[in-house]
Amino acid sequence: MTKKRSSKRGRNLTSEDHEELDFYDNNRIDVIKASDLNQLSEIKFKANSALKTDSQKKLAQKIRENKITFIKGAAGTGKTYASLKAALEVLKDKREPNNETTRLFLSKPIVEAGDENIGFLPGDKDQKVAPYYSSFYSNIEKLVGKDAVKFLKGKFIEEKIIAYERGSTFDNCVAIFDEAQNLTINGLKLFISRLGENSKMIIMGDTDQIDIKLKDGQKSGLDDAFTRFEGIDGVAFHEFTEDDIVRSKILRTIMKRY
Repeated sequence: MTKKRSSKRGRNLTSEDHEELDFYDNNRIDVIKASDLNQLSEIKFKANSALKTDSQKKLAQKIRENKITFIKGAAGTGKTYASLKAALEVLKDKREPNNETTRLFLSKPIVEAGDENIGFLPGDKDQKVAPYYSSFYSNIEKLVGKDAVKFLKGKFIEEKIIAYERGSTFDNCVAIFDEAQNLTINGLKLFISRLGENSKMIIMGDTDQIDIKLKDGQKSGLDDAFTRFEGIDGVAFHEFTEDDIVRSKILRTIMKRY
């Protein structure tokens, strides 16, 4: 049960307050009806949504077979696309024994890319973070279409902001964290420690495009994970190369020059 927050309103929260609160009610979705689950299972992938490379297909298999999958890859390799397809397959397929997955959680660090500074964004929390999550929804639309995105977003998809995740547990879900190269080691620890029952995590990024400031010799959370968690049963690693780029042929050459 979500803890009441009325006593904390009207003042800034300290780090101790954050430890006490359960932020699971952010973007809270109502209880899922049986009719919604039936409609979910009937969603069809678009005819042109097949995974394009052997590397993408191997990634999808790792996601199905493991609890946590860490992914590195250059821009344009289809990390987000392949991961979302695998996640939606898990979400949809209720024929699989013990598959109690009913949620797709989406997370990203709220970090401006490159040298850009967009300043203050108007609106409420959802409006402020919408630009950061648009890449998720554009990829889901490519997979299942606009109407399915509208249905899923209201019932099965939740956006999780990492600053609000302390104290919550991710049960019965596939939780995806994109742009994880922009997490510190502590930030990634915070996200992974949310893992609950009947859940999977997919954590990915391009470690050649880090937008946060790291001290000399300090690793990003994603780079650290590739060595820290090696050899743990149920944890998989996947790495794309520039040769796996599918977005544009010339992009392969351009990214290799970087």
